[in-house]
Order: sequence, then C-alpha cells, then structure tokens
Amino acid sequence: VYAHNEADQVSAFCEWYGFNENDVIRLVDNMADRKDALPENITIGQLFTQVLDVFGRPKRRFYELLSLVATDESERGALENISNEQYKSNIAETKTHADLLKEYPSARPSIEHMIDYIPRIKPRLYSIASSPNEAPDNIALCIVVDDWTTPNGIYKKGLCSNYLTQQDPTKSNSIVAKVNAGVVAMPTTHDVPMVMAGLGTGLAPLRGMVRDRVWTINNDEEARKGGIGEMALYFGARHRKDEFLYESEWEEFHNGGKGPLTHLRTAFSRDQAHKIYIQDKIMEDPELIYDYLVNKKGYFYACGSSAVQDLKHYVAKCIAKVGNMTEEEGAEYVTQMMIENRYCIESW
Repeated sequence: VYAHNEADQVSAFCEWYGFNENDVIRLVDNMADRKDALPENITIGQLFTQVLDVFGRPKRRFYELLSLVATDESERGALENISNEQYKSNIAETKTHADLLKEYPSARPSIEHMIDYIPRIKPRLYSIASSPNEAPDNIALCIVVDDWTTPNGIYKKGLCSNYLTQQDPTKSNSIVAKVNAGVVAMPTTHDVPMVMAGLGTGLAPLRGMVRDRVWTINNDEEARKGGIGEMALYFGARHRKDEFLYESEWEEFHNGGKGPLTHLRTAFSRDQAHKIYIQDKIMEDPELIYDYLVNKKGYFYACGSSAVQDLKHYVAKCIAKVGNMTEEEGAEYVTQMMIENRYCIESW
C-alpha cells in the first residue's frame, strides 16, 4: 500500500516553510538507474504528500545536511555535536524531518537538497487475508492501527494505518496498491493437512488459507472426492478480549471440532497468572504434530512477528518425542521440510 502524508499537515508545513503548494517543479534526475524514478513534473504539494517522507524519522545524514546549511552558529554547533544519547532520544520521541527543521530554523535546505536527503515514502507491506477463489475481485487486509505515546507524552500515529483509517468507501476513495507474489508455498491439493501458527496479525495469511479450503469444500466436488486434509490453528496474543482477531470466524469454522478447522488452540499470555505462549500449546500436541507433518506429509505455516522463527525448535521437539528420535534428528526433519517447502515462515 502506497500511503500519503496528511494533506492538512503538508499544507501547514509548506506555509511555514514558504512554499506554494500549487507551484509545479520539473525534476531532472541524474540517477538514470534509480529503482523508483522520480516524476518529471510535480507540484510542491504532491512532492510532500506522495513522495517525500518529511514526517518520518531522519537519519544521521539529515542532521549533517542541516549542519552544513545552518546560518546560526549556535544551531550549527548543536547539529555538529549531536551525541548518540540525544540522537537516540530524538528517535524515541519520533522526531521527524519537519520537527528538526522547526527546531533549527536557520537551517533552510533547498528543495533539491530535500529531495536528496529526505527518503521517499516506502510502501507498506501487508499479507492478504482473503481467498482469491472466494472473492476474486476483492482483497481483505488485517491491519492493526499503529499509534503510540512518546516518552514526553506526545501522541503519534503510524503513517499507513492512519492513512487507511481516513479512507471512506462511501465516497469512492481509492488508494494506490500493488499485489506481490506470495512468499509461502501452498499444497498442490487440498487432501494434505495444514498446521498453522500465527501471532497477532500473522493470522492474516492463515485466514486466507482457511477460507480458501472452506470455499473448496463448499464448491469443488472433485476436490471433495479426493479428500480434504485436516487443519490445525495455533494462535497467540496477550489478551483474548481485544486481540483474538476474527474470533467468530474461527469458532464457526471449528464448530467444536466438527468443522473444517479440526483443531483450534489459543494462547493468551496475559489472561492468567502464569503466562501461556503459542509454543506451549504446540508442545501439548506432539502426536498431532507428528501425525500431520510426518505420517501425512502435511504443511506447517508460522506467521507473525520474528518470534515465530523459533517455533521450528518446538515442532522438532514434538517430532523427536513421538518418532523416538534425538532432537537433532527432529531438527533435521524440519530442515528437510523447509527444503521441500512444507515448512513455511512469513515473518516481519
């Protein structure tokens, strides 16, 4: 998703800096091999709304630029002698390029310098949470609003989630987006089991997989004749009340163990005195893990934050326990699953 800066925020910045939003500038890019070519003609308003991440966190080189163009000696000295502690404090406070320009008003880089020293707004990547068979003309995303309060009590919002929150489907708002190829391998048939483990919004791709298999059950007679594999879902978060995403769907698909989602295991770490994590739930089901992944050659999917990378160790322990293997042999089996694209990780 290609997000934009808020129009009102851009207008206020341009007015403060002395830019006319409607002025058109012509860009001659000397980097012919630039990955994302800059538009040749663009208004000042478009440049700061759609291209430059002026409300993003600056790198060290932006401080260096300001020190070079600052006309006030005290400001120049402060910029040249920014300590690591101050730099880290600015990061914690989420100080932006615009904030620094206001903090050091004698530093007035040209539009050319801004284009060179302020990064472009990066597209945000989200996993698709829907089935292309079920809804070929629609894409569902699972996005948690990114907001926080800085150490000094300033409320901040993430660029893309805030941008999407402001879109109004009733007004035919449109956004710029691109669909990339998936990074995980899917079974070629629906008769093999799928064991899925998700943390937080890591449920997004797993929801797409489950809904696709449910659609197949309901609409593809040939696939039903070939048999439909079991599905087990492990989900971990802090609290059930606020963080069990798509809870009603999972309960419907599980249907007390009678539905297509044959196993539903949840771990909400902060809902009881002792913490329970997703790996604890996996370790409770060694026979299930062994049966689905070894006997039936099923697939395992780990999706979510980087913590899901460690789940392979617990899967290996389960396989080793039931298969009378050493833990090293269990780990080797998981490695072989990865080579065969049967153990897939999507993490960020």
